[in-house]
Amino acid sequence: MSTTVEFYQVNFFEQPEPDEQGNTVTVSGCFETLLTGNYSFKDSYERDLYKFQKIDNQYVCGVFRKVRTGEPIKVGKACTDGWDVAMADDEGKFETNHLIYIPNKRILAYIRNQHGNHYKRLEDCLTQAFGIRVELSPLLTKGTLETLLSNKSVTKLQANIPVKHDLIPEYADDWSNETIQAASKSGAETVRIETNISLKTQTPGSINHPLKAIKNFLGFGATTARVQVLNIDGKKDWIDLIEDKIKYTFKDYKYLKETLPDKSIYEKIISAYLDKLDEINEAY
Repeated sequence: MSTTVEFYQVNFFEQPEPDEQGNTVTVSGCFETLLTGNYSFKDSYERDLYKFQKIDNQYVCGVFRKVRTGEPIKVGKACTDGWDVAMADDEGKFETNHLIYIPNKRILAYIRNQHGNHYKRLEDCLTQAFGIRVELSPLLTKGTLETLLSNKSVTKLQANIPVKHDLIPEYADDWSNETIQAASKSGAETVRIETNISLKTQTPGSINHPLKAIKNFLGFGATTARVQVLNIDGKKDWIDLIEDKIKYTFKDYKYLKETLPDKSIYEKIISAYLDKLDEINEAY
């Protein structure tokens, strides 16, 4: 399985009030607080933000971990009974994601690990650590952004969204969350959402605030997401938002197969960011 670094922009959901000294609270300042110690969280699993440090006097780097407790681990060779790994009740297997935060563009570079933490879970834990609600928005390519910003006729949105508990944000005032929770209780694994704008009127229909709608879809961990737009000739084109995210894929490094020191992994993530920097600068 290839290793991918994904890129997200970090923003406050709402601009927070100044701190007790009257200073403006910034995203970068919040990440600096992670350097002072570890943070633990409890939901369906134990999770933590662990051993954050600064590299090259600019990048804030750390590990986001899930402790998979309550699941016996058996090891051994083929054609043998194997043996169980002895663990205490509060111990388990670490599922990790390494990350770096780049202050000048408020960008988070995040190694994807499908066995670890979905980025929405990171968003939730950062919100708890900072005491301020934050949003992680996937970086889209320049071409996709230009199309969505200049082409006002976004006529359809389609997305398949997982309803696994771990991928559901925990904002109780979000009606979409309640909808997905209901689907989860029904035993469904995914819910397919599609908006369909009528084009039978004299003026072609379009979706108001398409970027906001798309961010909502991606924010719920969509496994597939497409938008339909009308091009200059009045014909319909589809844009695949998953494929059009800015990401870096290593050709010769497998995150889940190699055990490297944290510093070596951070260096790889930084090199991935620098490789994509021109593309990021074009779009943002």
